[in-house]
Amino acid sequence: MLPNLGNTGAWNVRIRPNFSYGEGTFGPVQRIQVAGTAASGELEYELVDMEKATDVDATNAMFYPNPSNGEFVNVSLINLEKGQLQVRLLDATGRAVVTRLYSVESSLQTALLFDTKLSTGLYMMEMTNAGNMQTQRLIVQ
Repeated sequence: MLPNLGNTGAWNVRIRPNFSYGEGTFGPVQRIQVAGTAASGELEYELVDMEKATDVDATNAMFYPNPSNGEFVNVSLINLEKGQLQVRLLDATGRAVVTRLYSVESSLQTALLFDTKLSTGLYMMEMTNAGNMQTQRLIVQ
């Protein structure tokens, strides 16, 4: 059963498919936003080790300009672990509108160019590196 979660909030989740021939493996930790639900019923779940999915100190990331005009945003990240960094930009409904994957040593300095100009609104910039996830707001005017 899932624990009794409130109707709204943001949650770190991992999903595992179940096949007729057996269970699949858990995918990476993903951040979901719940904004009002009338779901009822019970699902089986396994506890996730949240030690491996902790947020990174917010001072390690900077985005500018913020507010943005929707064409690009400069990204400056420090104190990263060597390996892969995934950057996702989520719209207000939680849909990924931009996803980029970078190979990093310890930092990243880049301009994130958008394929099409973003609509005005609030977006969430989600960065995942070595199992650590950080989310920050980006405003587009």
